[in-house]
Amino acid sequence: YVATLGDRPVVVYRLTLATGARARWAELKGPEESAGTLIGFTILGLDDHTYAYMYSRYASELYLARGLR
Repeated sequence: YVATLGDRPVVVYRLTLATGARARWAELKGPEESAGTLIGFTILGLDDHTYAYMYSRYASELYLARGLR
């Protein structure tokens, strides 16, 4: 299984090592509001149909100050 981290959504492919062929397996989307999120650790189930993943959300605040000296 391979994926390119940083893409949104993260598309996971099943890779056949003998041929190099890729088959689309799953899409990891994360929450509806994806700003500030990063898909992280992923676990694949033994049955080839289940998976679990976590994501992190990074929040910050931006302030604009005017008239400072």
